[in-house]
Amino acid sequence: MHRNFQLLDIKVFGMARSKLRVPSASFLKTTGARLALVAASAALLSACAPSATQNAKTACGYVKASIAEYEASISNGGGPIKPLQASALEKLREALPYAAIAAGSDGNYQALQITLSESSRVPEARLIPALKSQCSSGPLDQSQYVPPSNIQG
Repeated sequence: MHRNFQLLDIKVFGMARSKLRVPSASFLKTTGARLALVAASAALLSACAPSATQNAKTACGYVKASIAEYEASISNGGGPIKPLQASALEKLREALPYAAIAAGSDGNYQALQITLSESSRVPEARLIPALKSQCSSGPLDQSQYVPPSNIQG
């Protein structure tokens, strides 16, 4: 570590002398090159990351599977309801990270994220109408989406 730094003798306000370690020129050059490499790598990796829409579609895939399981548990007619509903709730919770990533990249997906985050407090039966609406239209189909700020009524 000492070879990367130079020791300078300095006086502070003309008083006591102290040694100050300063990075050497070669250390600064290699550090700069490393930082440039990290920045370029980050840019390339971010280009490979899924888009907000792709993350929202993944979340909605989990939501649709959850709704199908939940509705199957209700129409089961005497079969075990609790295990199917627990599985449906687990699928909703698996959708949350994808919705959060989508909402972080594009604010149009915040409603989906918020609705999914309520799954720990609100029964799924009460969330299903909102989830169906959020996953059947809106930002997933940009040609028909009307942002809330443009709704007139």
